[in-house]
Amino acid sequence: MVFLLDGTSQLLNEFFISSSKPNKKVRITSNEGIEGLRNAFASVSMFEEDAIVITDLDNWKKAERKDAVHLIVNHAVNRDVFVMSRSEKPDGAKRVTLDQPKPWNSKAWEAHVRRIADELELKISSEGTEKLIDLCGNDEFIIYNEMMKLSAVSSSINTELVSKYCAYHQTARLDDAAYLAIGGKSNAALKEVASLSSEESFPIFCSILGGLLIDMRVVHEHLDGRNKNLAWSTIQEISRSTGIGSARVARITGYSFSSSRETNRSLFDEIRGDLIPLLIDNLQQIDEDYKLGRNNGFVAFIRVLRMLENTGQSGRL
Repeated sequence: MVFLLDGTSQLLNEFFISSSKPNKKVRITSNEGIEGLRNAFASVSMFEEDAIVITDLDNWKKAERKDAVHLIVNHAVNRDVFVMSRSEKPDGAKRVTLDQPKPWNSKAWEAHVRRIADELELKISSEGTEKLIDLCGNDEFIIYNEMMKLSAVSSSINTELVSKYCAYHQTARLDDAAYLAIGGKSNAALKEVASLSSEESFPIFCSILGGLLIDMRVVHEHLDGRNKNLAWSTIQEISRSTGIGSARVARITGYSFSSSRETNRSLFDEIRGDLIPLLIDNLQQIDEDYKLGRNNGFVAFIRVLRMLENTGQSGRL
């Protein structure tokens, strides 16, 4: 049987694979490629209980992906093959869709955390769930790691345990701050960064913001003038073409899901795409000034906010 895992939650995909029989599984990645897959099918033929797991088929070269699908369909008659892919659809595969919630859907993230807890045979209170998300952000693997740590203390997790034993993951908060800053919400971005009270936060924020600007530039080039009322199929098309996650493309373009109560604004409503290269150059200069000691992290952050504010208000640098 071929199982096609086409959802966005890598963690739930892993839970599904690990809970499925047989217990022993041979993993193939893009590093091994098509030759590794051929060798795997040849070797596991001697061990009927072994299954094959292909974790990143979408990252393979296009020609190799087609060859891989052909091999899978023709050699998976008597064994299980698990394929993680959103672009390839092997004939006869049983589709399993396990999605990670959208970044802005807080209720869905709370349900996601409870599901992770269930998989780990843990109980977690509503307050503990909210606290864990507050500390870890929307990163399912960080949440998983923190839950594993908590499981050594108790099988029942509440807000007191989370506060006592879980680390504050500033990267998730700085990622939110970057979106807020570009989205014209300077005060909210300042509040996020101020809550970290760490001099070392600025270079991390600078790196995150730079990466977001680069992704915005790439998405802008693929939009080709389209920026309003995008269909989800267009978001997926841009994601496949650019390699940028569909959730990130949706957040950049302001795509609003029908289940969401909020109407999201495109980041391009605040920052013109053609100005992004100049913004990146200015950001690099501010970062260099910080590293040379010309200003501290807080001053550097304020400079970045002012730069983005001025660009958004005037439409130019």
